[in-house]
Amino acid sequence: MTTDETFEPAVAVCLEGALRAVRVGARNVVERPVDDSVLINNISAADLEVKLSKRQQVFSRNKWEFDSLSLTEKAIFIRVIEGRINKEVARELEVGLRLVDFGRRSSC
Repeated sequence: MTTDETFEPAVAVCLEGALRAVRVGARNVVERPVDDSVLINNISAADLEVKLSKRQQVFSRNKWEFDSLSLTEKAIFIRVIEGRINKEVARELEVGLRLVDFGRRSSC
């Protein structure tokens, strides 16, 4: 990759080049001459795959963090994301306001 560009596509001109491109992470190899629609579809698919992968990583991290909360912290968290204020949460769960405030800080 050059320093003045953020993306430099790999272009394979032979089978050996195509294999080398796949080894370094190419998802697909297109033949020349390249049909614009094929190239756009391949780029769009690769972009979508990267976005989905990043979302999956964020989801996995968030799920792990949520799973590590206590039952009370989870109950507080769920009510907080529903938009309830601390007093409502404390009254619903029949716990003290300080506990809700602490649980809110530890889970958010």
